[in-house]
Amino acid sequence: MINLGTLLNESRIAVDSEARNSSKSKLLLVMAGYYLPALDSVSYPIDSMQRNLDWVHVTAYGYYVPRKDNFTHTHAALYDPLNGANTDSGIKEWKRRGFLLSKLVLGLPYHGYAWTLVDPKNNAMGAPALGPGVTADGSMGYKFIKSYVRSFPSEAAFVYNATYVVNFCTIGPTWINYDDVEAIRVKISYAKQKGLLGYTVFQVGNDDNWELSRAAQGEDEDQHNKSRRLLIILPTTVAVMLLVCTMICYLWSRVIKSRGCVDSVKRLLYKVQIKLSSAEDLNGNASNLQVFSYTTIKAATNNFSSENKLGEGGYGPVYKGKLRKGQEIAVKRLSRTSNQGLEEFKNEVTFTARLQHVNLVRVLGYCTEKEENMLIHEYMPSKSLDLYLFGQQIFMLPITVYAYICLVTYIFELKSLTGSNHFHYEGDPTRRNLLDWRKRVDIIEGVTQGLLYLQEYSNFTVIH
Repeated sequence: MINLGTLLNESRIAVDSEARNSSKSKLLLVMAGYYLPALDSVSYPIDSMQRNLDWVHVTAYGYYVPRKDNFTHTHAALYDPLNGANTDSGIKEWKRRGFLLSKLVLGLPYHGYAWTLVDPKNNAMGAPALGPGVTADGSMGYKFIKSYVRSFPSEAAFVYNATYVVNFCTIGPTWINYDDVEAIRVKISYAKQKGLLGYTVFQVGNDDNWELSRAAQGEDEDQHNKSRRLLIILPTTVAVMLLVCTMICYLWSRVIKSRGCVDSVKRLLYKVQIKLSSAEDLNGNASNLQVFSYTTIKAATNNFSSENKLGEGGYGPVYKGKLRKGQEIAVKRLSRTSNQGLEEFKNEVTFTARLQHVNLVRVLGYCTEKEENMLIHEYMPSKSLDLYLFGQQIFMLPITVYAYICLVTYIFELKSLTGSNHFHYEGDPTRRNLLDWRKRVDIIEGVTQGLLYLQEYSNFTVIH
């Protein structure tokens, strides 16, 4: 093929020279090539062809013919799952060797081939054949094929094989392979999808009343119409989406500005993030707790009135409440100025839901409506121990080890100072209570059991 490369180089020089030295248009330099750029040890001079040729006609037919092959097969298959000769493998090989697909023109056959079957009952592709049928070499133009099969209206059986993209027809012992309208349409679409320069037919005179040509033109027009519709629909869709997005952004900005809640939005987003990340924990770990509505808690605490306020700790204020059924509750309400309340709330709900002990204040449920985070405890009608010892409630938060030591020390100091087994509460005389030594021991044991449960017998680590 070295001589072919030299010929193409000299031909291009001559064509360009003629165009420069005359007023004539430059001639097109093209050639017809085999469907593969190489056959055995011989290959086309790809570099010279790509540099000098305007395009190459790919002869995409004649792969199997009855004069050479004694079995039925496809002479112009687009694909072959068994790796037989096919157009697609040839196009891929041209591309692999570096030839531009935009310089390839796909050849479409307006003819087919007929085989004579050994056994008319065995008429599948690959069936044994005696040789050509109908004509001397088996070749038949498309017009001839259509005319021939019309002569056997009751015997002709037609098949379109989408795997190979070919048409078959059997009439008794005759087996004919050709491209009909279905195959032509698919091949036109294939040429466009692969970015080929175009397609050519061999031969136009074989067409039957322009049936194949109209099919090719129709596929071409369908592709063109699809492109036009895409050019119309795509910009319209993008414009509508941009308009909708703009309106959403505008309305959202108006809402934020009108409510003056930039900080609230940040807080809300943070809250949503916390809730989403802990939703599974709250649902799974707090399944034994009741979820109270904001309306219920508001009514129970008389709209969080100051008369119902029991005190205030690091978490926030604590209110006394009474539910409709008469049950008294203590409501710990997260302070709105707290920066760590959300995380504390998450931890306390999931933690206290698992910790239930006779000497620990029981958690009844929680409320998360109206951007609130509230824990609902059982109410202690007899107040807390520190109220009776000191005349006021000191330990608003869960008792710690340090507080416990202070409490026990204080009880023992009272014994040493008074020299008595009894001491009196010095607050309101109407609530005077006598605490003897037995009662002090019971108090110490009760607190000890609660702390021992937290420290030793609970499945969860408690840090004081």
